[in-house]
Amino acid sequence: MTNNENKEIFKSRLKMAISNSCKELTSKEHKISYNEGKNITNQVRNVFIGYIGFTPKEIDGACDMALIFIAPSMKEKKLLIKKIVAGVGSTAALAAIITGVGLALGWGTGIVAAVIAYFTGISLLGPVAWISAGAIIAVLAGYFYFSSTDESEAEQFEKALTGGVEKAIDEIWNQYGERIGEKIQKENRIS
Repeated sequence: MTNNENKEIFKSRLKMAISNSCKELTSKEHKISYNEGKNITNQVRNVFIGYIGFTPKEIDGACDMALIFIAPSMKEKKLLIKKIVAGVGSTAALAAIITGVGLALGWGTGIVAAVIAYFTGISLLGPVAWISAGAIIAVLAGYFYFSSTDESEAEQFEKALTGGVEKAIDEIWNQYGERIGEKIQKENRIS
């Protein structure tokens, strides 16, 4: 199997794991709690720990990006933003994650570009720019909560998490894909 085929298999497995974790939360009336979201993102992180022994910072960033939308307070949202900006490392990876989340949620290219510009500006300017993080958090959370969609909050969270993680996988694949692919091959031989 090729490296690209392994990547698609891995993405598919991860997407299925996220979907299964969110399945029971998808009723229209259900408001996904922050703790439920953290449990789901921890399951994603644990997949990587099982495959390569740790969670890459890009995957942490994608998980935290999805959590921004359901964080219970502005303080928690700001902490997540700071963690993402400080932790992801490269602006290219950050832009890819934001693109994945935005496209999964149906944002237009203008919104995606504005959010990327904002986040990459914060990463370049550091703590001074974090002061204005509240405005973009409010926009992101408002879009998530008040967008005109028939999807439940859990379905939107699932899309945001899946979209961000898939793009993060693209970013890390050159570095970790071979190790993950070897484990996939081993699993395929066993089954």
